[in-house]
Order: sequence, then C-alpha cells, then structure tokens
Amino acid sequence: WPETRAQWADRELGARWDTLMAVREEVTRVLEHYRQEKLIGGSLEASVGLWVDQSIYPLLADYRDQLDKIFIVSHVSLHRGLDGAPGDALEGQQIPLKIEVGKAPGHKCPRCWMYTENTDDLVPVAGKRSVRNPKKPDNTDAQAPVFPGLYIYRPSFYIWAIFWKTY
Repeated sequence: WPETRAQWADRELGARWDTLMAVREEVTRVLEHYRQEKLIGGSLEASVGLWVDQSIYPLLADYRDQLDKIFIVSHVSLHRGLDGAPGDALEGQQIPLKIEVGKAPGHKCPRCWMYTENTDDLVPVAGKRSVRNPKKPDNTDAQAPVFPGLYIYRPSFYIWAIFWKTY
C-alpha cells in the first residue's frame, strides 16, 4: 500500500466525520424501524426531522446541505434543541438527538429516485440532483432533452445517446 503523507492527516476532520457517521447510524436505525413498520419503503422515500443537542448542532449545521446525501434520504430538516421535537420522535441511543421520519413530499425523480417538490417548468420530472437548472448562468453544459421527459446535461452521455440511437 502507498504510504499516507503526514500533511494529509487531519484529526479535526476525522473527528467531525466520526460524529457525522454516529448521527447517520442513529438515523439509519430509526429508518429501519419505520421500514419494518411499513411506514416507508426505501430510505429515499423518507423525510427526516432532526432535533439535536446544542453540542452537535453547529457541526450538523455546517453540513446542512449534504445531510440528505449522507443519510441517503430525500429531505432533512435540522432543528436546534431537543425540546421542540414532536412526541412521536424517537430518541438517539448514543447521541443526544430526536429523530422523526415521515414520507417525503413531492414526486420521485426517475433518474436519482429522490423525492422532490420541484415545480420548475423547465425541469418537470427530474430532481435537483439529476439536472442543473438551465436558467442559472453557471450551467454552461445544459442540453435539450433527448427523449421526452429525460433531461441530459453531460455532453459525453449526449454523444453516447446519439451513437446508440443510430444502431
């Protein structure tokens, strides 16, 4: 194995991710409980509400935009303090938090399977992870739809789709 360089060792980053993975374990445990109760099917059908202690709230707030991807759910709402949690929220076993799980609102994206409430007319069926919004100026590689209802924004895939259609 190649040796790890000393400048790559970041203990603070490792500690942050240890905490994030511990919270993920708690969320996964609660998702499994709801899955066994047949309240959700897969984890992407879930919308998670997290009420966390003051000690870990700043860390989770820094990763707020990535929590849905870390937990593999469609939506995460983060709340400070345990007092405002609803009565049916389940408590964490190892971390001071409460977790509420419900069905994710909106429709299922056919590409990424995440549920979204996207109402943008230009991107009618694809979720926010699947297609970048062509209205935004930073989106220089947006392409027109190749097939009805399927939006492709990667030029290499666009070329492959054309090649595939010719044979």
